[in-house]
Amino acid sequence: MHEGQLEISDDLVHDLVVYQFPRLSDLQLHRVPSDGTVHAIYRLGSELAVRLPLLEEFSPALIRETQLLELLAPQLPLPIPELVGLGEPTVRYPASWSIVTWIEGRTLAEHTDFDLAGVAASLGEFVAAMRSARGPGEISPNQRGRPLESRREGTIQAIAEIADEFDSVALHQIWDAACSAEKWDEVRTWIHGDLLPGNLITVADELSAVIDFGECSIGNPTHDLIAGWWVFTASTRSIFKDAAGADDDAWSRARGMALSGAAGALAYYRETNPGFSAVARRTLREVVADARGLAL
Repeated sequence: MHEGQLEISDDLVHDLVVYQFPRLSDLQLHRVPSDGTVHAIYRLGSELAVRLPLLEEFSPALIRETQLLELLAPQLPLPIPELVGLGEPTVRYPASWSIVTWIEGRTLAEHTDFDLAGVAASLGEFVAAMRSARGPGEISPNQRGRPLESRREGTIQAIAEIADEFDSVALHQIWDAACSAEKWDEVRTWIHGDLLPGNLITVADELSAVIDFGECSIGNPTHDLIAGWWVFTASTRSIFKDAAGADDDAWSRARGMALSGAAGALAYYRETNPGFSAVARRTLREVVADARGLAL
C-alpha cells in the first residue's frame, strides 16, 4: 500500500509484547482486518488493542496521540481509547507503537444499514466539544489543521489523476467555490482530524465511541466537518451540521476539504486499498450531489 511499508507479522507483534510488556504476554493476539491506511491493529486479549504504524514516519503522530488521549477524554461526550502502554522501537520494528483499550462495537465502515440521524447528532456534538476543549497550546498544527488553500496544489493534481472516473470540471467548480467562501478566522481549536467511518464505533445503532486520534491537532476547526460527506448523506447531513454549530461559509470550506481528501485518497489508494477507495468514491459522489442540491 505504501512504498517502504514496514513488515508487520504475528510473530513480530507477539515478540514486541512479550519483551516490552511481559505482564500481557499470556493474552491471545490476532490481527484485525481493516482498510486503515496508517496502522496495523491487533486484538490483545478481550480488552486491549495493539496499534503499529505502517511507516516509520507515522511514529511521531502515534506518540502525540498517546499524549493527548488522557487530556481530551474528560472533555468529550463519547468514550475514546485509553493508553495502556507505549512501545519502543527495536531493530526489527523501527517505530514506536502503542497498546490501548479496545472499545467494543462495529465501525460505520462495517455497517450503515440503519437511520444515521442519531449518529449525526452525536457526532456533531462531539465535534463541538472538540472545538471547545482546552489543552497545551504548544501542540503545532499538522496537515489536517492547516487552511484550505494550503491543499490547492495537491487537490488539483488529484482531480487530474481521477478524471477517468469523475467529472473534473464539476470537481474544480466545487473546489473553487469552497476557496471563495469567507476565510477561516485563524482561531485554532482542537480537531480530531480523521472523522471517517472506520473511526466511529456504534452499538445498537447509536454512536458509542470515537477512536484513532493519530491526526488530532490544534488547527482549522473546519476539518472535522468533512464527516458531513465522508459519513452522512443528504437525509442526515444537516443534522450533523446543526449539531456541530457550523455556519454556511465553514460548511462550504468543509465540502472542499472533503473533496480534497477523497480525491487524494482515491488517486493514491485505488490500486492498493479497494475498501478505502470505495469509501472515497462514495464521498466524492456525495460532494457532487450535495453541491448540485441533489440527494443520492
